[in-house]
Amino acid sequence: MARPESGRPELFVRLLEGGESVRVSENGAWVARFDLDGEMLYFTTSDRRLASVSIAAGSSLAIGAPVVRFELSALGWTDFAVLPDGPFLALVREIDGSLAPLTVMTGWNASRETS
Repeated sequence: MARPESGRPELFVRLLEGGESVRVSENGAWVARFDLDGEMLYFTTSDRRLASVSIAAGSSLAIGAPVVRFELSALGWTDFAVLPDGPFLALVREIDGSLAPLTVMTGWNASRETS
């Protein structure tokens, strides 16, 4: 994460061999996680959404346009982990009351981009 002239954290990627860093986020980013094959990067935006971009690495980087998956603020999620089979697991940090809520979303990954 870096803070360009916008003053907010933004997400950049670059090849391990070096080269130019490429900005991935459009409106700020906080937490970022690659899927197991390294072809999809999920991240939380500054306006509390879960977004993803496809990434293809070769001699250069090919980065797709960010796709918003859903609103995190409505669900109370603040962090996540990507599981080996692609879907993610939400980690709830803010719990109100004596019982922890559990929200299960199915089918959210049906529109996953393919490279």
